[in-house]
Amino acid sequence: MKLRSLLTAILINIYVLSPLWGTDLRDEQQALSSAATSYLLKMLPDDVMALILSYVSGPTLNRLWETGDKTMQQRLSQNAKVFEIGKTQKQLVELSTYRLPKPKLPFHFLEVIVSRYSALINLDISRNLCDQDALETSIPSLTHLRALNLYECGLTILPQNFSKLVNLTELNVGFNWFVGGVLPTKIFTNATNNIDYK
Repeated sequence: MKLRSLLTAILINIYVLSPLWGTDLRDEQQALSSAATSYLLKMLPDDVMALILSYVSGPTLNRLWETGDKTMQQRLSQNAKVFEIGKTQKQLVELSTYRLPKPKLPFHFLEVIVSRYSALINLDISRNLCDQDALETSIPSLTHLRALNLYECGLTILPQNFSKLVNLTELNVGFNWFVGGVLPTKIFTNATNNIDYK
């Protein structure tokens, strides 16, 4: 019963922290909530923490990182397995209706994510325009990565060094602008894994 109450408190605090990407902790209540969440997460065993973090959005995960101490950051780095910055289904329908321009990820965004969460097994940066050089320098260092969602990211090529992603089994590269309209499967021809292209 205590564990259930603790997990509920953590999830409520995490939900409170997640309103908008890139907003600062402007009021004291949010700062206290963040400190309480960090404290509660520190008390959890790694396997429970990893389970909770699988339900946390990328922006909230970043907020926890930025407000946590070194110990908290180290635990987040080891236990965060999923990072998603995609939109909700309702937002997607609204975006497709109004044809708004897609957000462009800052150049060093991927570099920061990779340095913070090196144990990621699932990375979803779909529906955000990506700089191909940033992809080439950052993503291949995520050696544990199993699923990569690059859906509608404005790509024209996949970097050759993606072949270093030996654990990758799912790659979503739909609605990109590949040169010649050809899906670049030859990058993974020497890989021992079977990749499911979407």
